Amino acid sequence: MSASYRKRLWSIIGQSPYNTMTDEECLATLNAKTETRIISKRANERDLLIMFATLNAGEAFIQKLETGAATNNILKRAMSWFAPSEEGIDIGNAKTRQMLDALVGSFDITQGEIDTVKAYAQESVSPAEIAGLATVCLGDIVMTREVYT
Repeated sequence: MSASYRKRLWSIIGQSPYNTMTDEECLATLNAKTETRIISKRANERDLLIMFATLNAGEAFIQKLETGAATNNILKRAMSWFAPSEEGIDIGNAKTRQMLDALVGSFDITQGEIDTVKAYAQESVSPAEIAGLATVCLGDIVMTREVYT
């Protein structure tokens, strides 16, 4: 284990609530996939179809977008990027997510539908992964605590 890794680990486990946990509790908490991270992930029309529980639900959502595109130029342009021949739109992009949120209530688009699309660019991660530590081993915690306490 490198000194920089140990120092980063200590910056976490030396603080509350980790500093009052046993080594095993600390390990379980650090590696549990309890956090959500937004990632860059492109989606086109094919992806939209399969995001939903059924193909019919995906098709219904796409039809709502197409209805909106008839009167909304920004949505019309975005829909052109959803074409199966295109790379699609980065669902993890902050501006894309804002645009999706703004669609709720328009063209009969529901919050549930938008949540489904936005979930496509989310992944479950552990506190260790968020800190850039990947998976922490019990020995890492034990050795780090020995060095710093």
